[in-house]
Amino acid sequence: MGLIVNVFKTTTDCSNDGLSSKFDRLCLVNVEGPSQPSANCPAIMLKKMVNGSHGTHVYAVPVEKSKSWWQHGGSFTKPAVAGIDEALRLMGGIRSVAIQLHDRQE
Repeated sequence: MGLIVNVFKTTTDCSNDGLSSKFDRLCLVNVEGPSQPSANCPAIMLKKMVNGSHGTHVYAVPVEKSKSWWQHGGSFTKPAVAGIDEALRLMGGIRSVAIQLHDRQE
């Protein structure tokens, strides 16, 4: 089960054919929620990076396996419900912000 999030895109697609270029909604699968991923709403998950002087950075990545790392393609996600706030707090992230979607690969 997961939480549906909306995809907020820039006017120019920089995802290099990533999920944000194909979908307006995605399903966060490592956050409690009533929804499941589907062909029209692929799975993503939250990741956390702790970076010394820059603090904790929370971002979302596709669940699909890849040969290289994911990078930010310019899009963001944010659910329409408050359930994400607690998940972000537990991961050490900032509450109530748009989350970078790292769906670009070279």
